Amino acid sequence: MNSRFVKTWFIIAGSFAGLSVVYYIVRIFDNFLNSNSIEGTLLDKLNVYALILLGIAFIMLVAIIPLSKSIEKKNEKQEVKKVEESTLLEKYKTKKTK
Repeated sequence: MNSRFVKTWFIIAGSFAGLSVVYYIVRIFDNFLNSNSIEGTLLDKLNVYALILLGIAFIMLVAIIPLSKSIEKKNEKQEVKKVEESTLLEKYKTKKTK
């Protein structure tokens, strides 16, 4: 399996989820420290973006499962093909040396 691809995928998904979590931590502190409503403020506008990033991170984490399985199957097919080609090459080499 292409581990560099999977690592990059998890880093991106983790970054999206991390940004959303940081937003909600800031919002919890704002809720305790500020008694005013957040309507019309920057936190109100960022709420939509935080939800979108959290949704994208969740979809990415769910999508990596079938994607990684398909990558593994592709790599297995390539390995089997290499083994078949090497056995065929050895067969022709033995015929040629005889």
